[in-house]
Amino acid sequence: MTDTVKLIVKAGDKISKTFDLIKEKSAIGRDPNSDIVIEDIEVSKNHLAITRKGNTFQIEDQNSTNGTFLNGKKLRKPTAIENGDLISLGKNIVLEFVYEKYDEILESSEIPELSQLDESDQSKATRVKEEISEVEKPLKERVDKVEPVRINKKDQKKGTSNQKTEDQKKPTWWIILIAALIFFVIFCVIPLIVIEATNQWCNLFAGFFNSMSPGVCP
Repeated sequence: MTDTVKLIVKAGDKISKTFDLIKEKSAIGRDPNSDIVIEDIEVSKNHLAITRKGNTFQIEDQNSTNGTFLNGKKLRKPTAIENGDLISLGKNIVLEFVYEKYDEILESSEIPELSQLDESDQSKATRVKEEISEVEKPLKERVDKVEPVRINKKDQKKGTSNQKTEDQKKPTWWIILIAALIFFVIFCVIPLIVIEATNQWCNLFAGFFNSMSPGVCP
Protein backbone atom coordinates (compact mmCIF):
# COMPACT_ATOMS: atom_id res chain seq x y z
CA MET A 1 0.00 0.00 0.00
CA THR A 2 0.96 3.65 -0.55
CA ASP A 3 -0.13 6.97 0.84
CA THR A 4 -3.63 8.15 -0.11
CA VAL A 5 -3.72 11.53 -1.85
CA LYS A 6 -6.98 12.68 -3.42
CA LEU A 7 -9.55 15.42 -3.89
CA ILE A 8 -13.18 14.82 -2.96
CA VAL A 9 -15.96 16.97 -4.41
CA LYS A 10 -17.91 18.53 -1.52
CA ALA A 11 -19.96 21.02 -3.53
CA GLY A 12 -20.89 21.02 -7.20
CA ASP A 13 -22.63 18.78 -9.72
CA LYS A 14 -20.70 15.63 -8.79
CA ILE A 15 -20.66 15.52 -4.99
CA SER A 16 -18.50 12.74 -3.48
CA LYS A 17 -16.63 12.19 -6.77
CA THR A 18 -12.98 11.42 -6.05
CA PHE A 19 -9.89 12.48 -8.00
CA ASP A 20 -6.60 10.72 -7.20
CA LEU A 21 -3.46 12.86 -7.21
CA ILE A 22 -0.81 10.54 -8.63
CA LYS A 23 1.60 13.00 -10.25
CA GLU A 24 4.24 15.26 -8.77
CA LYS A 25 2.30 18.16 -10.27
CA SER A 26 -1.41 17.92 -11.10
CA ALA A 27 -3.12 20.54 -13.28
CA ILE A 28 -6.78 21.20 -12.46
CA GLY A 29 -9.21 23.02 -14.74
CA ARG A 30 -11.88 22.87 -17.42
CA ASP A 31 -9.40 22.02 -20.17
CA PRO A 32 -9.87 18.39 -21.33
CA ASN A 33 -6.08 17.97 -21.25
CA SER A 34 -5.89 18.78 -17.54
CA ASP A 35 -4.91 16.02 -15.12
CA ILE A 36 -8.17 16.64 -13.27
CA VAL A 37 -11.01 17.96 -15.44
CA ILE A 38 -13.81 19.90 -13.72
CA GLU A 39 -16.58 21.04 -16.03
CA ASP A 40 -18.08 24.14 -14.50
CA ILE A 41 -18.62 27.64 -15.87
CA GLU A 42 -16.85 29.16 -12.84
CA VAL A 43 -13.72 27.06 -13.45
CA SER A 44 -11.02 28.34 -15.81
CA LYS A 45 -9.35 26.09 -18.40
CA ASN A 46 -6.13 26.16 -16.33
CA HIS A 47 -7.43 27.02 -12.89
CA LEU A 48 -4.89 25.75 -10.34
CA ALA A 49 -2.07 23.28 -9.77
CA ILE A 50 -1.14 21.07 -6.83
CA THR A 51 2.53 20.16 -6.47
CA ARG A 52 4.02 17.45 -4.29
CA LYS A 53 7.49 17.65 -2.75
CA GLY A 54 8.14 14.62 -0.59
CA ASN A 55 5.42 14.56 2.05
CA THR A 56 4.38 18.19 1.55
CA PHE A 57 1.87 19.65 -0.90
CA GLN A 58 1.50 23.12 -2.33
CA ILE A 59 -1.41 24.74 -4.15
CA GLU A 60 -1.07 27.59 -6.63
CA ASP A 61 -3.70 29.52 -8.56
CA GLN A 62 -2.96 29.73 -12.31
CA ASN A 63 -4.35 33.26 -12.84
CA SER A 64 -7.89 31.92 -12.93
CA THR A 65 -10.79 34.24 -13.74
CA ASN A 66 -12.83 33.57 -10.59
CA GLY A 67 -9.95 32.78 -8.25
CA THR A 68 -9.04 29.92 -5.92
CA PHE A 69 -9.90 29.98 -2.22
CA LEU A 70 -8.24 27.88 0.50
CA ASN A 71 -10.44 27.47 3.58
CA GLY A 72 -12.32 30.62 2.56
CA LYS A 73 -9.25 32.80 1.86
CA LYS A 74 -8.29 33.78 -1.67
CA LEU A 75 -4.94 32.47 -2.83
CA ARG A 76 -2.41 35.19 -3.63
CA LYS A 77 0.70 33.00 -3.79
CA PRO A 78 1.74 29.33 -3.63
CA THR A 79 0.51 27.97 -0.31
CA ALA A 80 1.01 24.70 1.58
CA ILE A 81 -2.08 22.52 2.05
CA GLU A 82 -2.82 19.79 4.56
CA ASN A 83 -5.23 16.95 5.05
CA GLY A 84 -8.81 18.22 5.40
CA ASP A 85 -8.28 21.63 3.74
CA LEU A 86 -11.14 22.90 1.58
CA ILE A 87 -10.40 24.32 -1.87
CA SER A 88 -13.03 26.49 -3.59
CA LEU A 89 -12.96 27.10 -7.34
CA GLY A 90 -15.14 30.11 -8.05
CA LYS A 91 -18.58 30.00 -6.41
CA ASN A 92 -19.75 26.52 -7.30
CA ILE A 93 -17.00 23.95 -6.70
CA VAL A 94 -15.57 22.95 -3.31
CA LEU A 95 -12.92 20.22 -3.08
CA GLU A 96 -11.57 18.57 0.06
CA PHE A 97 -7.87 17.71 0.05
CA VAL A 98 -7.23 14.29 1.61
CA TYR A 99 -3.74 13.08 2.49
CA GLU A 100 -3.50 9.92 4.59
CA LYS A 101 -0.12 8.35 5.22
CA TYR A 102 0.23 4.58 4.99
CA ASP A 103 1.17 4.12 8.66
CA GLU A 104 -1.86 6.18 9.73
CA ILE A 105 -4.15 4.03 7.58
CA LEU A 106 -2.55 0.92 9.08
CA GLU A 107 -3.08 2.16 12.65
CA SER A 108 -6.74 2.93 11.97
CA SER A 109 -7.30 -0.64 10.70
CA GLU A 110 -5.49 -2.46 13.54
CA ILE A 111 -7.24 -5.35 15.28
CA PRO A 112 -8.61 -4.28 18.67
CA GLU A 113 -7.04 -5.61 21.86
CA LEU A 114 -8.63 -8.60 23.53
CA SER A 115 -9.60 -6.47 26.54
CA GLN A 116 -11.66 -4.19 24.26
CA LEU A 117 -14.00 -7.03 23.24
CA ASP A 118 -17.10 -8.15 25.11
CA GLU A 119 -17.14 -11.48 26.97
CA SER A 120 -18.59 -13.56 24.10
CA ASP A 121 -16.06 -12.18 21.61
CA GLN A 122 -13.23 -12.66 24.12
CA SER A 123 -14.10 -16.32 24.55
CA LYS A 124 -14.24 -16.81 20.77
CA ALA A 125 -10.89 -15.08 20.28
CA THR A 126 -9.30 -17.15 23.07
CA ARG A 127 -10.62 -20.38 21.55
CA VAL A 128 -9.28 -19.45 18.11
CA LYS A 129 -5.83 -18.69 19.58
CA GLU A 130 -5.79 -22.08 21.33
CA GLU A 131 -6.73 -23.87 18.09
CA ILE A 132 -4.01 -22.05 16.19
CA SER A 133 -1.39 -22.93 18.81
CA GLU A 134 -2.44 -26.62 18.65
CA VAL A 135 -1.87 -26.61 14.89
CA GLU A 136 1.41 -24.69 15.08
CA LYS A 137 2.99 -26.93 17.75
CA PRO A 138 3.35 -30.18 15.71
CA LEU A 139 4.42 -28.20 12.66
CA LYS A 140 7.13 -26.44 14.64
CA GLU A 141 8.36 -29.80 16.04
CA ARG A 142 8.64 -31.20 12.51
CA VAL A 143 10.53 -28.15 11.27
CA ASP A 144 12.96 -28.37 14.20
CA LYS A 145 13.70 -32.03 13.37
CA VAL A 146 14.59 -31.30 9.76
CA GLU A 147 18.34 -30.96 9.35
CA PRO A 148 19.63 -28.55 6.75
CA VAL A 149 21.37 -30.12 3.76
CA ARG A 150 24.99 -29.05 3.60
CA ILE A 151 26.86 -29.21 0.34
CA ASN A 152 30.60 -29.54 0.50
CA LYS A 153 32.38 -26.90 -1.59
CA LYS A 154 34.56 -29.59 -3.21
CA ASP A 155 31.48 -31.60 -4.18
CA GLN A 156 29.85 -28.47 -5.51
CA LYS A 157 32.89 -27.66 -7.67
CA LYS A 158 33.13 -31.29 -8.80
CA GLY A 159 29.48 -31.31 -9.83
CA THR A 160 29.96 -28.07 -11.76
CA SER A 161 33.04 -29.40 -13.59
CA ASN A 162 31.27 -32.69 -14.43
CA GLN A 163 28.36 -30.77 -15.85
CA LYS A 164 30.68 -28.66 -17.99
CA THR A 165 32.44 -31.84 -19.27
CA GLU A 166 29.13 -33.42 -20.21
CA ASP A 167 28.04 -30.27 -22.00
CA GLN A 168 31.32 -30.21 -23.92
CA LYS A 169 30.85 -33.83 -25.02
CA LYS A 170 27.43 -33.14 -26.45
CA PRO A 171 27.71 -32.14 -30.20
CA THR A 172 25.82 -29.04 -31.07
CA TRP A 173 23.50 -28.82 -34.06
CA TRP A 174 25.66 -26.35 -35.96
CA ILE A 175 28.71 -28.66 -35.83
CA ILE A 176 26.63 -31.50 -37.29
CA LEU A 177 25.26 -29.21 -39.99
CA ILE A 178 28.71 -28.00 -41.06
CA ALA A 179 30.02 -31.58 -41.17
CA ALA A 180 27.09 -32.64 -43.35
CA LEU A 181 27.68 -29.75 -45.76
CA ILE A 182 31.40 -30.58 -46.05
CA PHE A 183 30.59 -34.25 -46.72
CA PHE A 184 28.06 -33.29 -49.41
CA VAL A 185 30.45 -30.93 -51.17
CA ILE A 186 33.43 -33.34 -51.14
CA PHE A 187 31.62 -36.53 -52.16
CA CYS A 188 28.80 -35.20 -54.33
CA VAL A 189 29.32 -31.75 -55.76
CA ILE A 190 33.05 -31.92 -56.61
CA PRO A 191 32.88 -35.36 -58.36
CA LEU A 192 29.95 -34.18 -60.49
CA ILE A 193 31.85 -31.05 -61.52
CA VAL A 194 34.92 -33.13 -62.50
CA ILE A 195 32.85 -35.64 -64.53
CA GLU A 196 31.04 -32.83 -66.34
CA ALA A 197 34.28 -30.99 -67.12
CA THR A 198 36.02 -34.11 -68.53
CA ASN A 199 32.88 -35.51 -70.19
CA GLN A 200 33.33 -38.93 -68.59
CA TRP A 201 29.63 -39.78 -68.27
CA CYS A 202 29.67 -42.57 -70.85
CA ASN A 203 33.00 -43.98 -69.66
CA LEU A 204 31.77 -44.26 -66.09
CA PHE A 205 28.05 -44.92 -66.53
CA ALA A 206 27.72 -46.42 -70.06
CA GLY A 207 25.73 -49.40 -68.88
CA PHE A 208 23.29 -47.24 -66.98
CA PHE A 209 22.66 -44.80 -69.86
CA ASN A 210 22.37 -47.61 -72.47
CA SER A 211 19.85 -49.39 -70.29
CA MET A 212 17.82 -46.23 -70.14
CA SER A 213 18.24 -45.37 -73.85
CA PRO A 214 20.07 -47.95 -76.07
CA GLY A 215 22.87 -46.58 -78.28
CA VAL A 216 23.40 -43.39 -76.29
CA CYS A 217 26.92 -44.38 -75.31
CA PRO A 218 29.18 -46.30 -77.83
